[in-house]
Amino acid sequence: MNRSQSEFERPGEPKHRAVRCFGLELAAAIALSNLRAGLAIPDLVQALARESTVRVRWDCILALGQIGDQTLTPMLRALVASEPSPVLRGACQAALDEIQLRAARRG
Repeated sequence: MNRSQSEFERPGEPKHRAVRCFGLELAAAIALSNLRAGLAIPDLVQALARESTVRVRWDCILALGQIGDQTLTPMLRALVASEPSPVLRGACQAALDEIQLRAARRG
């Protein structure tokens, strides 16, 4: 079944739809990020580096923010400074905000 790009942009849609378009590896990494599993970080960073699709990169960035690992802050700040897409720069900033929020909650 073919899906349009707009179906992937509906707010509140489950991330499992990524399996259909962008591969099992990315879908698994996003699922792990939903569990805040740090072991998903290498796969998400690799997918972010190799993919050119804005939607895939956006998912990777937000998933990294959801994991909340502060070691990702320098990489995300570098992306904010260098990423040409305003959508992805905004996703990076949202991920940075999420990481800061999680750090503040941990104390």
